[in-house]
Order: sequence, then C-alpha cells, then structure tokens
Amino acid sequence: MYPALKMEFTSDSNVVKERQALQKTAAKGETVALKQLKNLFKEEQPVIPRPSVAEVKSRFDTNLKRTRHYLPKTKNKGLAGQMSEMLLGIPLSSECLDCSNGELKLFPLVKAGSGQWKPKESIAITMRGVHTPESIPWDESDLRKKISNVLFIAYFRDGENDDYINFVDAYVLNPSNCDLYDAFKADYETITTYYRVNGVNQTPKNLRTENDTSNTVNGTYIQGRTKGQGGKKKTVGFYFLPLQFVKHVLLDQYMQVNDS
Repeated sequence: MYPALKMEFTSDSNVVKERQALQKTAAKGETVALKQLKNLFKEEQPVIPRPSVAEVKSRFDTNLKRTRHYLPKTKNKGLAGQMSEMLLGIPLSSECLDCSNGELKLFPLVKAGSGQWKPKESIAITMRGVHTPESIPWDESDLRKKISNVLFIAYFRDGENDDYINFVDAYVLNPSNCDLYDAFKADYETITTYYRVNGVNQTPKNLRTENDTSNTVNGTYIQGRTKGQGGKKKTVGFYFLPLQFVKHVLLDQYMQVNDS
C-alpha cells in the first residue's frame, strides 16, 4: 500500500521564498535550477566514480522516496533525469550505463480517470542496435545490457502546481526477480528482424499507402519505433510499452502503487 501517495509530499519551509527568488532571476526561459545543474557537471569538476545500482537504490530509499522538489518545466525534457542523477550521486557521462553495473530509468506518472496511477508515456530504453545490417545476438545486444539490471524510478508533477516533482518509488529489475527476460529476448528478435527485412519507412505519413510498411513494431512488452521528427534518416529505438509493461507489470505487479 502507498498511503503517502494520497498525502502531502515533504517540502522545505522556505519553498515559497525560494520559488519567488528563482522566478525573478530566471532569464530567457531557462531557470536558475537548470544553470546550477550545468555548472555542477562542467568538465573541470573532479571525476565522480559511478555507483552501483544497489547503492543508488539505497540512496533513493533513504533520501528521495516520497519527497518533493522544485523543478520548473523547461525545453530540456531530460532535466528531471539530470537532477535525479545529481541527487543520487551519478555523474553525467556518455557511458552506455548510468551506474557501474546497470541503468537508471526515471519515468513520469499521471492519474487516470479511475484514480489509478498510469505511465504518462512509454519508457525509452536505447537507440542502439535497433536497425543494423547484420543480426546482433541477444547476449551481445545493447538492449540486453540496458535492461539486465535496471533501477526504475517513478515520479509525478503536481496537478495544480507542476513546478514541483514528487518522487514516488523505485524498483530494481533483473533476472533474479523477473521471469520476463525470455519474452524480452523474443521481442528483441521480432523487432530487429522486422527492421532488417523491411528497413525504415522514409515515406511521410500523409503520403503512405496500404503498401507501405510501418515504422512501429510491437512485441509483448517492448516496442520498436522511430524517434522524433526524423527526416531523410530516421532514428529508431526500443521502448517499454506503457500499458503492457509499465502499467500492468512494473506499476501494478512490482511497485504495487495502485494497491488500495
């Protein structure tokens, strides 16, 4: 059960003054919070060793779970993830994995009409290895690396005041506690085979006919689809399906955030 989800999340007693000060000093649509995050990760900063998934989960449970933080929306959609990594002691880098032995996936929740929590969107996994000329075995794939030990962190923004994010809960997913990895492998093979056979459709959607192939491929839990506006060269990626995996498996079965 998660009674705290129906209660006020913790906040600093000076949060109103802090908010007013930040709003006054914001310039050109970019908040001071964003600038502070950028400054923390300048090249001249000392190298921070990447913690393990277990260490990050422990830090989350101790310091962030069911807490509330000021973070206005900006054009940078990755700002919430950057702030989370900063608070959890994960250095920003171009490494394949966020942690020393696994990945971090932060994802937003919204309330459905029924009052239950559901994912706001699908969870992006990786853009690597989706569409390749030759087959990459599952055991060598970037998809397997990304999800073999992954910490999922759920959060939501206040309905009336979306300048704040509220951390809900976290769950570590790996083969020791999840029996879906054979299904993930099957999804991987279905998706990658499709793109090797059909390629990526460059025809604009408004000009496609019934003979055009789709750029979206659904497995049982994982989806392959194009990302962004595209152009002459489409980018395709792997995503966890929002209902089939994020809602029914991650939120309801593992995190149990909708228990009454």
